Amino acid sequence: MSNASPIKPANRAWAWSKSHSPLLRAWRWAARQVHRQALANSVISEADVPGPIGKRINDITRRTRLWPTERADITRELIAHARDALDANLDIDDILSTLGESRDLAKLLRRSAKRKRHWLWQIRHRISQAILTTLGISLAFYAILFIRFNTGSPDIKRNYIAELNQRNAGFTEDQHARPAIEALWIEWTRESRRIDALRLAQRNARSRQGTDPLDGRIEPPVMAFDMDANAAPEHAGYGEYRAFLARIGPTIDLAAKAAHLPTIGGLYSDRTEEIELDDGNLKVTRTIPHADNPKDTDSVIGTLLPWLGQVRIVSNLLLVDAAFAARDSDASRVTDRIEASALYAALTADDHFLIASLLAIAMQQNTEQSLLRILREQPDLFSEQDLVRLSHRLASTANRAQTMDMTWEYNAFEDILQRIFTDDGHGDGRLTASGFEDLLEEIAPVVGNRQAEDQFTGTTTPSNIGRIIGPVALLTVASRAEHADLYRRLMSHIDRAIDAPSAASSFDHLNDFEAEFNRTVIATDAYPVLRVMVPAMEKSVHTMHTARAHTGATLIALAAHIQHQRTGAWPASVEELVPHLLPEAPQDPFNPAHPLKIIVRDGQLIVYSVGADGDDDRGTAEPDGTGSFDHHTVRNLSARFGDQTTRAADPIPDADWIIYPPLD
Repeated sequence: MSNASPIKPANRAWAWSKSHSPLLRAWRWAARQVHRQALANSVISEADVPGPIGKRINDITRRTRLWPTERADITRELIAHARDALDANLDIDDILSTLGESRDLAKLLRRSAKRKRHWLWQIRHRISQAILTTLGISLAFYAILFIRFNTGSPDIKRNYIAELNQRNAGFTEDQHARPAIEALWIEWTRESRRIDALRLAQRNARSRQGTDPLDGRIEPPVMAFDMDANAAPEHAGYGEYRAFLARIGPTIDLAAKAAHLPTIGGLYSDRTEEIELDDGNLKVTRTIPHADNPKDTDSVIGTLLPWLGQVRIVSNLLLVDAAFAARDSDASRVTDRIEASALYAALTADDHFLIASLLAIAMQQNTEQSLLRILREQPDLFSEQDLVRLSHRLASTANRAQTMDMTWEYNAFEDILQRIFTDDGHGDGRLTASGFEDLLEEIAPVVGNRQAEDQFTGTTTPSNIGRIIGPVALLTVASRAEHADLYRRLMSHIDRAIDAPSAASSFDHLNDFEAEFNRTVIATDAYPVLRVMVPAMEKSVHTMHTARAHTGATLIALAAHIQHQRTGAWPASVEELVPHLLPEAPQDPFNPAHPLKIIVRDGQLIVYSVGADGDDDRGTAEPDGTGSFDHHTVRNLSARFGDQTTRAADPIPDADWIIYPPLD
């Protein structure tokens, strides 16, 4: 009979629960992950092998970096191998030598153990390897881009602002019209401020009296100043306005004479200063010399042209004075002021900036409209000599004012490229960190429908975020040469649209431009500079063609008045005026290959275009239900020659565009 005591059921239950408890099993697994060699060490400690052999086996299994259970299995195999060798009476040194180098054997054992793992692990392992490899390559590639992006810098060589000033280098100070322009502008500004103060005082007085300060009632002096060329004797304040013009008459005379000078003479710069005048009540903003080093200047699009606003006001004042002179039957003064205003339009166009060209076109057209109003109200004011003189002057200034020169649009773009890209010496280069920062400041407002400042300097300090995300732009943003090539292709459409012989062919080229712009710039986002710098030209080309038509109609009206003075009868068609009064018949932009038309109704000469609907309504322009007339729609070239979407979105009235007599 055995003396061993039987195992109690309670002990058996406790032993089973220890081996099968989920919590204890989880704890043991976690312990093995922390001490991954613990299980193998326990196998070694339980085995009856010499210490050096156990130490070598421990070193080998530790180097395998396998799972704890795999290490334990390998330990058992190595111990079994060692015991076999010991049973064969081999020395410990011989046994250790048969195990080989720990590192080499561990590598072989690790490889073998991994091949035996479950196929799901094999798939996961391959995926992990692919991900890590891809990530490593990506990080290495990003590191290369990061270094390349943040070590590149723009090489700003060409000082475009200095080149702008070279155009005035051949003129002396007494050939500059700028001083006379500024003097008249100062007189106008002082009077404008006086009227503003008077208006404010009137509003305050009404407020104190308990009446609405914005009820529209304006006292005589304010009304007169606001009327400009439309001021007439029956208007309140007419006398005070006449007195103001008389007071500044000498300054107007000087400005009129200065219009015949060869240049405005403004100093092109990206810097200004405020000059306080002697009376201390007015400050004048003037440009100051730019830096000689182009790296210290702003881009061409940051060039300041403060005289543009001044010359526009001077032109308006000359036309106002012409209107008053007409009521005084002073034909000589009217002719002088009309000529001067037209000459200022031509001088403005000489700046060769698109904004200057558009202002010149507007000034030329305003000049023509003022003359046509005077001609309508006082047809007998001018002699034949006056009419011929005005015709020649308007024709010559229109040739300059209505010619869009895109030279400085090209130069501005080239200036931007040299500021945001590197220069490899062969016309190519990559985006720089400072250039990327400039683009962020410009593109963000455009995308957000806000106004960009348009000041690319190429010296903007990159932000930390810009330095981090910027390298990726090297993969997405086109190079300097690619930007330049596409810009030239896009601008070639615009150049052809400007030089086209008719409005219809101009819009064909504009449609080609729009299609290529959408396909290359908008759809790809690879040309951020072009998104900002390529001008929207449809309205500009539209303005140019309608302005040319307006000039043609003005010349027709002047020629018709000359013939009327000679013969006492109006011409029946424009062709009657060619070639003795007109070198050729001015063309109608809305009616390709056909001239503008004239008709005489009730003894009144009418000069007109067929308008946006393209059909001849015999010089009629019916007002709408409100009693007004939509001047814009009837002379909308986009509605006439644009795509179908444009035509459907902008209904065309069944009317002609009447240019003379001007419709008020």
